[in-house]
Amino acid sequence: MKCAMAQFAPPANVRVFQCEWFGADSGVNANVAKTTAAIQEALTSCYDNGGGTVTLTEPGTYYTDAVLTIYSYTRLVLGPGVVIKRYTNGTTGGAVFQNYAYSQRASAATITLSWSSGMTAAISGWTNHGCSVGDYVWLQGATLSCYNIVGLLSAANSAAGTATVELLILPSGAVSGTITALKCDRDITIEGGVADYNFPANTPASGGVNSHAINLGCVQNLRVLGVQATDAQKFCMMLGAVRDFHVEDFGTPFNNSDIIKVYGPAVNGKITNTFGLCADDGVSVQPREASAFAAYLWTYGDCIDVHIDGTDIRTTAATSILVFYPSNSEKMIGMKASRIGGVTAGGIGVKVAGHISSSDVLDSLEIDAVTVSAVDRSEERRVGKEY
Repeated sequence: MKCAMAQFAPPANVRVFQCEWFGADSGVNANVAKTTAAIQEALTSCYDNGGGTVTLTEPGTYYTDAVLTIYSYTRLVLGPGVVIKRYTNGTTGGAVFQNYAYSQRASAATITLSWSSGMTAAISGWTNHGCSVGDYVWLQGATLSCYNIVGLLSAANSAAGTATVELLILPSGAVSGTITALKCDRDITIEGGVADYNFPANTPASGGVNSHAINLGCVQNLRVLGVQATDAQKFCMMLGAVRDFHVEDFGTPFNNSDIIKVYGPAVNGKITNTFGLCADDGVSVQPREASAFAAYLWTYGDCIDVHIDGTDIRTTAATSILVFYPSNSEKMIGMKASRIGGVTAGGIGVKVAGHISSSDVLDSLEIDAVTVSAVDRSEERRVGKEY
């Protein structure tokens, strides 16, 4: 058994890194640390060399003992029959995949943000931020949601610690709050394969965001195509602080909670053809998490132009296939649901549910073609065994 990272000779300006399989045994791989290190080395080397594609093509189960981190300008391709399974020794655990900027969210810098008029705000006090014009930054902590964004920089001076960020909604007032900033990842694609969280064997001592199979956030231009995730303690995939994102043909054989959760800020996203069997909402979109679920509140902001198109989802407990959870602080504008289908105990295809207070508001929602049936829960569990 071996693992090697090799660089091939692909077309100009495209680098391909391939990691061969160590092999697996009855749930505990003696080479789990080496396998983890080899896959991570390929992902890191891809970024260090200017970006490219990392491929794992040999079918089998790749056991990993740490979360795998994906960087900007990286395309990760998992071939047919490739499963990345999270191994845990009972004291550690967590997600299968995350992106780099998401992993750095606690290191966001405290900045000064100011606005007087128009559709831009000025950043200062962020020395050596490393950003250039055209980069995107994640801003959090403002009282008004229009400032909590994944925003495009139209000016940037790293040495001076200044930048200009483009806003999406005209502010109704000046900036207040303690504002933090983090440079976003960009141009990340994950294609194919299965991310196996391995619950309940994988049960991190600290839950919250460590309970999801895939965590992707603080990222612009994200693609997740033909991927499956399974047996997460909470969500199959959590998206937050995302802009220009596309998820297609994502599903699960079975999951203990939502298949896809989208937190704000989320802008210009489409989730197409979600499928599988789950024990809670199929897909849910919300600007902010309620205080009862504070362990999951790492980001919040407006949700703008998010389209859920096509579902074939069976839920064993939740009342609906797709849920929009509005907030009383953030906006939900341009939400769209189409071709929503499946089976759920509650028999509701698309639901709008206040999540924060009685004054929660959903600004606009378009619904087209919903076909959902209801069964009792005992029957749904029987069907689930055959799925």
